[in-house]
Amino acid sequence: MNSISFNPHDELDAVTKDPFSAYALQLGMSASDFEKSFDKTPWERVPQSTEVFEFSRDTGNEISQSVLVALHDDKVDSFSVSFKGENVDDIDQLFKSAFDNLAYVLGERPTLEYSEFEHAQTRTWALEEGQVLQLKYGKVNDGKPGKSPLYVSIIRSFEYDE
Repeated sequence: MNSISFNPHDELDAVTKDPFSAYALQLGMSASDFEKSFDKTPWERVPQSTEVFEFSRDTGNEISQSVLVALHDDKVDSFSVSFKGENVDDIDQLFKSAFDNLAYVLGERPTLEYSEFEHAQTRTWALEEGQVLQLKYGKVNDGKPGKSPLYVSIIRSFEYDE
């Protein structure tokens, strides 16, 4: 994992103060524009598939960050920015900052769900043009014994009928 010291709180602020894009990513952008934007990123590229891309880096502050991008029909269909760490206070503060920023920008109350299976709470905002933004906070289910890391994820996607 690439290790470049940076402030995860500043990164989270940048991602949540504009809920419609992150790191030049936007829903519906072409796969070629996405590739151009992320072609020379210093983040470690974690192989997934031909339509799912993951990039990760270590903050140098015991918090890791990742970006996951999913393509469908040669367009960005969803993306998430996640922060993971074991320090409860740090991850809790990141979640509170993300929620405050998103609530301020979006100005409406999100729906709230809790998943026992995922050990996570999810807040969902309905956006324009059939898009949703989700803020997740929970434990990483890594199957390893001992203390489970916590995560905060900001997920942008199109809303599909189930």
